[in-house]
Amino acid sequence: MSESIQTLLFPPNIKRSKELVQYNAPYSHILVVLNKRSGGWQAVGLEKIFYRLVGRQNVVDITEINDVQHLSEKLKHLIGRKDVKVIAGCGDGTMASIFALLDLLGLTGAPLAPLALGTGNELSGISGWGRAYVGEPIEDFVENVDHGRVLNVDRWNIEFKNKKHTPNRISENDLRVTSWFSIVPHGAILVQQHVLIA
Repeated sequence: MSESIQTLLFPPNIKRSKELVQYNAPYSHILVVLNKRSGGWQAVGLEKIFYRLVGRQNVVDITEINDVQHLSEKLKHLIGRKDVKVIAGCGDGTMASIFALLDLLGLTGAPLAPLALGTGNELSGISGWGRAYVGEPIEDFVENVDHGRVLNVDRWNIEFKNKKHTPNRISENDLRVTSWFSIVPHGAILVQQHVLIA
């Protein structure tokens, strides 16, 4: 019987201890918010790749969020960091919900990169990320997010008040608007304004 010693290579970002092998994700400062239902469930296949790149705790499916306080506790390692970036894997329909979620988590100023997984992908198209995800390597996308150029997007609050307290009128509402272009009024604002004036 002969004995031999086999050696094993570990990636440089894995630290070995006697009790536990801990994986340190290379992009642990990036939060990924997915809508698994967007665009034919494309995000389901990408989820495990994101786990490897940003860490499992930094990947969130917005359709499964029930408790923002619990989520905030899970993501406390990101809150307050200046280098946090966000990838939103969804379409335009989910984008407003993701902005609202970032507000609730205290990550309002974190730069966001849209990954076009939905059917309407205007924001990702006009911001240079492409109008549709067609299978490009996610590793390249995340690398580009990490080194991307930051631009501001207009956001504002509009408050509609019903001064005539008559039945069948809209009650006081608060509406937050995210605009891809500053010159185009949001359709919901126009509808609300028309109903209030009528």
